[in-house]
Amino acid sequence: LTPLHEFAGGASDGCQPFGPLVQASDGNFYGTTYLGGGSTVCQNGCGTVFKITTGGSETLLHVFCLQSGCPDGYNPTAGLVQGSDGNLYGETFAGGANGAGTVFKITTSGTLTTLHSFNGTDGNQPTGGLVQGSDGNFYGTTQMGGANGGGETFKMTSSGTLTTLY
Repeated sequence: LTPLHEFAGGASDGCQPFGPLVQASDGNFYGTTYLGGGSTVCQNGCGTVFKITTGGSETLLHVFCLQSGCPDGYNPTAGLVQGSDGNLYGETFAGGANGAGTVFKITTSGTLTTLHSFNGTDGNQPTGGLVQGSDGNFYGTTQMGGANGGGETFKMTSSGTLTTLY
């Protein structure tokens, strides 16, 4: 076992990487941390997206919740998936326009776009990660919210149009 990177925690590189890494088409690994990143809104930071080379060099690509109201969300709990367009897609457990979590897209150079902010009726607290189907859409689940409050399964286009499946 050879450690590639040991997280220092806090503002420098994040801490608590819950989700698995994804090796993107550029050969680098990408992942998220639940905490860290230096935001003053969340205790111990709101989480990060990072890149790590096969040699262990880490680059912080995005720090969540540095803007007032956390429109980008915070506390990602799952890993990322690389879409067929080359971008990386992921979820945050909380934050966004309605405080119920987000789905985001981030380029391998670190430009993040919030694609969807959950509002409770269309789901709340996405935690399971995303998969891209053969139809090009992304599929995921939320822990809570939806019509009955117990979570939902959804489909989302790469431009952010969400459809509740169940």
